[in-house]
Amino acid sequence: MRKTFAALLTIFAAAASANETVESSGYKLDVANSGGVKTIFTATSPVHEVPDATPRAVIEKAVACTSTIVTTRSQETPLFSTQDPDSGLLVANIRVEYYAALTQRVVQSRLTIEAREGRFRMTHSDMRNSVGSSPADLHLLTKIWGTSWERSIKELSDTSEKIAACIKSSAEPKKAEDW
Repeated sequence: MRKTFAALLTIFAAAASANETVESSGYKLDVANSGGVKTIFTATSPVHEVPDATPRAVIEKAVACTSTIVTTRSQETPLFSTQDPDSGLLVANIRVEYYAALTQRVVQSRLTIEAREGRFRMTHSDMRNSVGSSPADLHLLTKIWGTSWERSIKELSDTSEKIAACIKSSAEPKKAEDW
């Protein structure tokens, strides 16, 4: 009887700590369930196509677009932590402020843009949100009612899609003008 109970307890504990992948705002979310708390670790965009663009060109455009679009960020954290156009990698620290339920909220993440020949994708990680704008109030983004996690993901994905649209429009080859 004890062995059966221990086996069942092990099965339930494993099921309670299982990871899952869900969709939200067109992004694939990796969610870890630990002790009943579902923490969102990454949000990955669909792959964006930019025909005939090299990884270097995509990353150079991504730097310009991200610098223009991401206007709010923590003063003590630089916007870019990694820029490597040759390998097709850009890592930016972004912070988005928004209002929900008549309160100011903040969501921040580490945005990684990976470029390959003719395509790129974006992944948010280290996502944190808060009520108010104090950095001390930021906590890991959890999938719990009342944390506004869905709105936080939407704000991050909207910002990413603006950056993606900018990269796509800028990465297209310019047509020669006919005078």
